[in-house]
Amino acid sequence: MNAYTSNFAAASGRLAPMLSRTGRPFRITLLLVLVLITTALNFLRLITVIARWSALGGYLSQQELAYIAVTGAIWTFLGLYLLWIYRRGARHSRLLFLAAAILYAAWYWIDRLVAQATPAANGGFAAAMTALLLGFIAFVVLDPHNQPYFGRETHERKREDQRTT
Repeated sequence: MNAYTSNFAAASGRLAPMLSRTGRPFRITLLLVLVLITTALNFLRLITVIARWSALGGYLSQQELAYIAVTGAIWTFLGLYLLWIYRRGARHSRLLFLAAAILYAAWYWIDRLVAQATPAANGGFAAAMTALLLGFIAFVVLDPHNQPYFGRETHERKREDQRTT
């Protein structure tokens, strides 16, 4: 047991939620890592299609290349925005995390079933992982114990603004 898991909950006698070195629960750190990985993969998607546009043009139409670039850019900027609003402590960040997760899952399945010429054979596994990840994100975002980590109160932001001016 380390210093972060040795804190006991006062009333129940159970171990307090495991905290990372930043003071936030480990599951929130996992959520942020998931957003960061998704953002990085979509940035890689965008950069790859831009860098290899002429080579990929022999295999895909210009519309398909543009689709890959635009969706890569959209998900990259949305991921960066989510990380930014979390860092800023916006009150609506919880809802945006959940909405982004649902939209990403919907886009993934529409892209997989409609846009891809030959669907991948791992549909059952992909469906299970989608449900598992959406469940995890919903659990983390909707858990009332995590609410303080997704937004600061108005008076806290005012104090911070007064210190910076």
